[in-house]
Amino acid sequence: MDEVNQLLTTSVWMTQKWKDASFVWNPEDYEGITETRIPSSMMWIPDIVLFNNAADSFDGGVMKTNAIVQHDGTVTWMTPAIFKSACKLDPLYFPFDIQNCTLRFGSWTYDGLQLNLTTAGTEADTGAYASGGEWELLGMPAQGYINYYPCCEEPFPDVRFYIVLQRMSLFYMFNLVTPCLIISSLVLMGFYLPADAGEKITLCITLLLALTVFLLLVAETMPPTSDVVPLIGQYFASTILLVGFSTTLTVVVLAIHHRGDATKAPSWLRTLMFRVIGPMLCIRSPLLGRTEDDKKSRDMNGGNNVAHAQSGVVNPVYEGDDGDCKIEDGDLPPKVDNGAIILEDNFNIPEKHANTLIERYIEQIAKNIEFVADREREKGTSDDVAVEWKEIAKIFDRFLMLIFTLLTVFLTIIFFLLAGYHKSV
Repeated sequence: MDEVNQLLTTSVWMTQKWKDASFVWNPEDYEGITETRIPSSMMWIPDIVLFNNAADSFDGGVMKTNAIVQHDGTVTWMTPAIFKSACKLDPLYFPFDIQNCTLRFGSWTYDGLQLNLTTAGTEADTGAYASGGEWELLGMPAQGYINYYPCCEEPFPDVRFYIVLQRMSLFYMFNLVTPCLIISSLVLMGFYLPADAGEKITLCITLLLALTVFLLLVAETMPPTSDVVPLIGQYFASTILLVGFSTTLTVVVLAIHHRGDATKAPSWLRTLMFRVIGPMLCIRSPLLGRTEDDKKSRDMNGGNNVAHAQSGVVNPVYEGDDGDCKIEDGDLPPKVDNGAIILEDNFNIPEKHANTLIERYIEQIAKNIEFVADREREKGTSDDVAVEWKEIAKIFDRFLMLIFTLLTVFLTIIFFLLAGYHKSV
């Protein structure tokens, strides 16, 4: 079977019988001879041809053997032949398909009134059939037909043999379907791969290319027809679509994972991921107990601590101070080394001016402490936001793995159910 060109090559033993009045004799007149053999090239033979012949010539590869002639005029011509016929394939259920190829025989010049063509039985003898490694012969029924053409009123009989072949699918299951299942499973592992690994996109693209190569292998074994798409081609195309979609969603997951502290996650997204999808997937996030109220309470406590520090250290210094005191240039300490005041032995500061100087230094220290505290609070909040986005990306990744697992199993079950239903029919 040449599936790409839709040609069937058949090796058969063909038997034809007819009555020829010119070969009738009395055995008693010829010493009891009841039959003889005559070369077919030296006698009349019917011009039976294969109508759907696809060979270079119409002789059909028929060997010119001797014909057996009986004394009553019965001529039996048994000849081996190799026919090459056109066979329209239906690759819809490939590789679980059953093909029906027809061999149509008839006379090229005689009509039904001159030569009546019938079959010797309802099915051809397949006892000598030699099974190959790809196709199994299910049967070869035969049936006669009477045809009428617009050109002529006479009937034109023909005989048709239907060669029913079933493909042995083990080769394709092992070399095409099984690798596709394995690649689909690896796609699911791509969702399980941590986002920090940096190979999620590479894995998805590699699997996508592998599926494309297998789809090209399927296309090379099938005829270039646009009537139907083979079942395995549909399965591969669906899997490629899933892998391509998973690659897109993987990009989304990585974008969420590396979002950082740009913006806080919306409350509805936190609720959906941490309280709905997370528990459904048996994933408990460490951020589940953290709410916005907890963060506000923590921030307020941090602010109260700073205020308390200010009231305990700075405020007493300002009691009774009008804030209008000034220090003359000559009253300032002459040297300052790395923030430390170096006083000379003969240097004196007025008491009020000394208190003002201390107040300003304490005020600066309080502002520095408050600045450091604010920075720590902001850093803690930024870290919490970044971790929150990473947890959301992790839960979303596991949810996609569950969805794609269900879709892959569903497609595989549908594929085998359709194949099994076709075989049963």
